[in-house]
Amino acid sequence: MTEAKGSSMDPHYTADSCTPAYQLRWSLALFPNSPLPTAESWLAPLNAALEGDCIRVLQASTSPKGALMLLLSTQPLATPALIVQRTKGRLQNLVKQQGITWRRNFRLTTVGDGNSTAVEKY
Repeated sequence: MTEAKGSSMDPHYTADSCTPAYQLRWSLALFPNSPLPTAESWLAPLNAALEGDCIRVLQASTSPKGALMLLLSTQPLATPALIVQRTKGRLQNLVKQQGITWRRNFRLTTVGDGNSTAVEKY
């Protein structure tokens, strides 16, 4: 088989020329010891602070018992430990003037229809 004149066998897409999309979804529950200010006051600054960590907050809500529930989207570079550490730490910095303290516990779960086979291939 001969190559057509002027065509190239070089791939168009390589790891160096592509940026991963935010594909992985997580549910993160954090537990403040006192009520948080409204999300409008900290959500945009939190997303700006998390951008370099490949994490985005898609939704934020508070449960009836006061838990902060976050729907997150991450790139594959963000490990579960990094997700919790950076999200909680950066949010804590944003609301520290209000005297908010946090319980040590959290809950991080994956969200979506991915199964173990799909994750292993990823």
